[in-house]
Amino acid sequence: NSYWADGIIIATPTGSTGYSLSCGGPVIFPDSNNFVLTPVVPHNLNVRPIVLSDESVISFEIEGRAENFICTLDSRLEHCLLYTSD
Repeated sequence: NSYWADGIIIATPTGSTGYSLSCGGPVIFPDSNNFVLTPVVPHNLNVRPIVLSDESVISFEIEGRAENFICTLDSRLEHCLLYTSD
């Protein structure tokens, strides 16, 4: 799937769910075996959160107008450079 958004939240049933809920994500029971991908400020009104099995492999390909982006994982912050093949 492709998300055009200002960011994306990947939440487990017990982690980042408050952030996901504030962006329109679903309530997930703590004992469920799922992840939820929730777009932050999507650029299209048809974009909705998606619930995936925790056995799913999640990978990303990031595109953007800027060379840099920020990745946060459990309150750890990384400034990353977007590499392009010119």
